[in-house]
Amino acid sequence: MDVPIGIITRIKTRGHLGFGAVGKPEALAAAYKSGAQVTIGGRQFTGERVYFGVARQTFDLDRDEVVVERTGLDREFTEQSGPYEGERLAVYLVDMDRLEDAPGIAEAYRQEKAARTQRRLDLQARVDAEDERLEHGSEDGA
Repeated sequence: MDVPIGIITRIKTRGHLGFGAVGKPEALAAAYKSGAQVTIGGRQFTGERVYFGVARQTFDLDRDEVVVERTGLDREFTEQSGPYEGERLAVYLVDMDRLEDAPGIAEAYRQEKAARTQRRLDLQARVDAEDERLEHGSEDGA
């Protein structure tokens, strides 16, 4: 069965704020390995072109140094329902630093980052307010 490459936002890779592309494992693996762009053909962002892979720093205990490693595959699975039920699929991480040919994805990413920043600011404001309440409450003998 022909499976178009689609975009998803539910990523399993920890620490990755970004999107993934879901499709046939062989096609996605080949694009990641060669560094080629892929064209999105799912319901959202159709026609936009993306690259795969995310660079991140890790500490290599054997070499006792920080290294940069590139990760592409997020996960593989067998679809359990819907039009692709029974199909073997994979999710590859979209390179969120190379979205020049994907303006819709870039805008969605910008909005997600802004929402996450706002959630952090709201949480910090609540923590600060609670700290202030506790600090003044203890001065009043409470």
